[in-house]
Amino acid sequence: MSNQEHFKVVPHFPRIVYVEAHPDMRYLMAVFLESAGYICVGAASNAEAVECLEYAVQEFHLVIASHQPPNVDGLTLAQELRAKMFRGSIMIYSLTVDESDEKDCKQFGVDAVLRNPTAGKLFLQKVAALCRQ
Repeated sequence: MSNQEHFKVVPHFPRIVYVEAHPDMRYLMAVFLESAGYICVGAASNAEAVECLEYAVQEFHLVIASHQPPNVDGLTLAQELRAKMFRGSIMIYSLTVDESDEKDCKQFGVDAVLRNPTAGKLFLQKVAALCRQ
């Protein structure tokens, strides 16, 4: 699916928060998502992501979180966001999620788990599906 085809299936410009401790990875993911028609805001920690969502003028549709404790812990972030009544989707995208973590994901309110690396096409399909939920 080309970026133009992907853009056609997205009804508006969904807003995404990408939570990743490494600045270079945050930048690359923002460029990748924005080239596919999304608005992407990066956060370096769970606390930064929560602050971004609390003070947002417009609603965010998706939070994509890495899982690299202690500053970026996707499971803890999901639990905190659901407790604050975040209605958007939450995805964990990480190398470090193991089977025991995946079992906890649904309990903590995570909608999807993708292991890094995932092919770009599959990643964008999952993002589009989560933004439409």
